[in-house]
Amino acid sequence: MFENTLTSPGLYPRGEVETSSGLYRLFYTQQSYWFPDNRIILTYYAVRETRRSVGTVNTGEFFDAWAAQDMPVGSPIEAFVAVMGYISSRGSAQLKIL
Repeated sequence: MFENTLTSPGLYPRGEVETSSGLYRLFYTQQSYWFPDNRIILTYYAVRETRRSVGTVNTGEFFDAWAAQDMPVGSPIEAFVAVMGYISSRGSAQLKIL
């Protein structure tokens, strides 16, 4: 997502980070799941502030930024990297995980 002010119940802002690929806003949500220990799962987001059509994103910079904002990553269960755009943009994306 870019150029988007995320305002959703349960979505908590945690600041912003300037990375080698631009400025991103940091957010998290918390969700309760039925585990034997009634664990709460935290989901972290980094949302780009400006439009971008090409480039590289270093996900390690986001893990460091979340940790610096007291958002401990620990041992992630899953990690998602998403490219999103509006239907009217009619664009495409190539994603390569290294």
